[in-house]
Amino acid sequence: MKTRRKFIMGKILTLLFIFLLIVGLMASYLFLTKQITVGSEKITTGQKQIDQGEKRLVKGKAKLSRGQKQLSQTKNEYDGIKTGFYASMATLPVTGEILAVVTNKIISNKIAEGDQAVAEGEHKIKVGEQQLNAGKLELSRGIEKINLANKIRIVCAIAAGFFTFLLIVLGFCWRRALIKFLKHTDT
Repeated sequence: MKTRRKFIMGKILTLLFIFLLIVGLMASYLFLTKQITVGSEKITTGQKQIDQGEKRLVKGKAKLSRGQKQLSQTKNEYDGIKTGFYASMATLPVTGEILAVVTNKIISNKIAEGDQAVAEGEHKIKVGEQQLNAGKLELSRGIEKINLANKIRIVCAIAAGFFTFLLIVLGFCWRRALIKFLKHTDT
C-alpha cells in the first residue's frame, strides 16, 4: 500500500512539476514579449537618430568642402595680390611699408583663422563619423538581440504548448489514481 501511495505521490509531483514548468515558460514568454516590444521601439528611435546623423554629416561635409574651397581660393588670391601689392607699396616710402606690413598681418590672421576653422570642421566630421559608426554597430547588436529574444520566445511558446499537452495526457491517463488519492485524503 505504501509503495502504491508513493507511486501516486510521484505522479502528483510530476504533474505539479509540469504545471510549474508551464507557468515558468508562459511567464518567460510574456517577459520576452515585453522586452521585444521595448527593444523594437528603441531600435526605431535609434534608426531615426542614425538617419538624422547621416543627414547632418552630409551637410557638415558639404559645409567643410565649401570652407576648404573658399580658403584655398582666398590663399591663391592673397598670394597673387601680395606680390603686386608689395611692388606698388615700394614706391611709397615709410607709409607704404607700414601699410603693407599691417595689411599682410591682418590678411595672414584671417587666413590662419580660416585654417583653424577648417581644422575644427575636419575634427567634427571625424568625431561625427565615429559616433555614427558606433551608433550603427549598437543598432546592429540590438537587432541581433531582438531576433535572438524572438527565437527564444517562440521556443518558450512551443515548449509551453508541448508541456500543456503532456499535462493533459498524463492527467487523463492517471485520473483514476489521482481520484483514489484524493478520496483517501478526504476521509
